[in-house]
Amino acid sequence: MKPVYQTKFGQGNGNCFQAAVASILELELDDVPDFCNLYSDDEWFNEFQKWLNKHFNAWCLAVNYKSIKNLPEYHPPGYVIMVGDSVRVHHAVVYKGKELVHDPCKGGGGLVKIDDMFMIIPNDPIIVLGWQ
Repeated sequence: MKPVYQTKFGQGNGNCFQAAVASILELELDDVPDFCNLYSDDEWFNEFQKWLNKHFNAWCLAVNYKSIKNLPEYHPPGYVIMVGDSVRVHHAVVYKGKELVHDPCKGGGGLVKIDDMFMIIPNDPIIVLGWQ
């Protein structure tokens, strides 16, 4: 994970998700499309999936915590993007397990409430494990 910081700020204009993806994939910010601002609310996730598959042979598992009733929040051991409310806006940050490891907003305080988790998963786990 390479920390990348967002360059646009504000509800509906910020690029924190773009910066979080770049951080996990260890890319430059400009190497990741700003899916949340380029596409509508109905299109961005599908476009993100297509991009991951094309460029990284991967896909994204999205978990909506608001739809899971009476279950504790799940925190996988690897790097994931958590999305929810910060003290200022709806925001995306990087977690590893239960620990906040990167807030794309410099000086940001992370999340006060988690709504969604996005986990990038390779199509072929053997490649990641190096067992080829």
